[in-house]
Amino acid sequence: MEELTYNTLEDLPVLNWFKCNKTQDYKHLLINYDKDYSEDLTELYEKFHQEYLDLFGAGDEREKVMSLIKRLIVHKADYLLGKKYVINYIKSIEYQLSQLDKTQPKNKSIHYLCAELSKAQGYRIDPKYTSVVEFHEIINLIQSMNNGTTTD
Repeated sequence: MEELTYNTLEDLPVLNWFKCNKTQDYKHLLINYDKDYSEDLTELYEKFHQEYLDLFGAGDEREKVMSLIKRLIVHKADYLLGKKYVINYIKSIEYQLSQLDKTQPKNKSIHYLCAELSKAQGYRIDPKYTSVVEFHEIINLIQSMNNGTTTD
C-alpha cells in the first residue's frame, strides 16, 4: 500500500514543515497533497510538533518569553485581586517583553535560511528534499563551527 503521509520529521521536507506552521494547512504533511485525502491531519501535525519539541526543544528565547508571560499573568491576577503594588512588576515585565521582541530577528523565509546555510556549507541546501532533522543538524553544525567547538 502506498504511504500517504510522512511518518517522522526525518522524512518530512523542511519546506513542508515551514508551510504547515505558517499557514496551519496540514495538507503539507501528505506526500502527494494533490491526491484526495479526507482524514483530519491535526493529530498527525500534533505528533510531529511533539517530536520537534522532543528533538530540538522550544529554544532559549522562546523559553525566556514563556517564563516572562507566566510571571506577567500571575502579577496581573494579583493586581485584579487588589494588590496594587504589583503594577511596577507588570510594567517591568511588559518592557522586558517589548525589548525581547525588538531583538528577535523577523521571520525569515525558509528559502532565505537555506540560502544562508548553503553559503556557509558551500553547497546548495534544497528545502524540498532536506528533512526537518537534517536541516537542524546543519544549523547545529554551523553553530558549533562558529563557536570553535566540534560535535565529535
